[in-house]
Amino acid sequence: MDFYTNQEMEELLEIEFKEYHFAPILAALQTVYLDSISTASSDIRKYNVHALCPEQLHKSLITVDTTSENFNSWKAYGFSDNLKLDLLIDEHKLQLDSLREEQYLIHTETGINQESLVRELVKFPFINKAQSVNCIGDGSQIEIVYFNPDFIQLIYSYGWGDCPSGCISRHYWELGIYGSGVIELISESGNELP
Repeated sequence: MDFYTNQEMEELLEIEFKEYHFAPILAALQTVYLDSISTASSDIRKYNVHALCPEQLHKSLITVDTTSENFNSWKAYGFSDNLKLDLLIDEHKLQLDSLREEQYLIHTETGINQESLVRELVKFPFINKAQSVNCIGDGSQIEIVYFNPDFIQLIYSYGWGDCPSGCISRHYWELGIYGSGVIELISESGNELP
């Protein structure tokens, strides 16, 4: 629950940041800046795709018919002799990595919507199953609420307490970052920091 919906609203005149908060906040802002200039990230915002970890943007699993000439060509030479699949391979720089006899990990050079990719991959008759890779665990996250070239609004959350199973506690900072370099703390809420 947002702290401000549970308490009487009052104007904040001063917000104190402890020195040990600076590094995580700076890291969040640097991530947001890099995110704002990445072509792949603009597609993520455009299609409202969110991810909790980089693996979800770069990896998918497929189960294949290893007797297929198209698949064996892809595995050996990097192209499949299937025009539609070769366009996907070329566009997203799809790389195969063998896991087991019929199961392969697909890597993409840039972050893309892996859910959309796997929906396209299962249309090929020699790909029996495809799924995006999921992350295990939880932790600190950054969510872009609003973005334009002059202003980014984001929520940075810091999670702690048994995060491999899902963080028990979480603290939130909602920040506004202006093109001029000015950073505004819009609100702060959540559990008291450890």
